[in-house]
Amino acid sequence: ELAAVRFQDAINVDPRNGEAYYYLALADFYLEQYDESIGLLDKAKALLRHDERWLERIENLKASILVDEGDKTQAQPL
Repeated sequence: ELAAVRFQDAINVDPRNGEAYYYLALADFYLEQYDESIGLLDKAKALLRHDERWLERIENLKASILVDEGDKTQAQPL
């Protein structure tokens, strides 16, 4: 939970920090807050849209969330 607070602080300082959105989504994933995590990943994807490495990480985390939620039909990791 402390990590989530720190990443939220980073976003508050710089709302265009796509990496902070990703790591906050990852923290929410571990806290099983899947809906919040998906929304944060969408924001990260918009901010990091020009970086293929980050886009791959984002899509893989989304796939992990869908698997954990039991929606294996939509989970398509890269």
